[in-house]
Amino acid sequence: MLVLDALAGLAPMPASPVQVAALIQQPREEVRIVLQALSMLGTLHHPGNAQYQHRRPGEAVHRPPHRLSREERLLARQHRRAEEGRPSTRYAAQIAALCRPEEEKQG
Repeated sequence: MLVLDALAGLAPMPASPVQVAALIQQPREEVRIVLQALSMLGTLHHPGNAQYQHRRPGEAVHRPPHRLSREERLLARQHRRAEEGRPSTRYAAQIAALCRPEEEKQG
């Protein structure tokens, strides 16, 4: 519980096990084990090497690309490739208006 309270107090900044151990005055190795366990359960974000971050209840679990499963990486790559070929929907209406013939624009 002390570990979760310490990370909640630091939110949104991530912290290392050494930093959390210093805050709660507990042995670093014990804190590291607790942080790893909470991360595996999805209670905490683990954004990078030796960094842990508080996760609010209901918030999606953030998994960096290097921690995705092989199937998830393949799906993400396929999605990026599909998106690269599509025009931006944000400007689609403006592009269509510019490409209309002059008669339609005035009418």
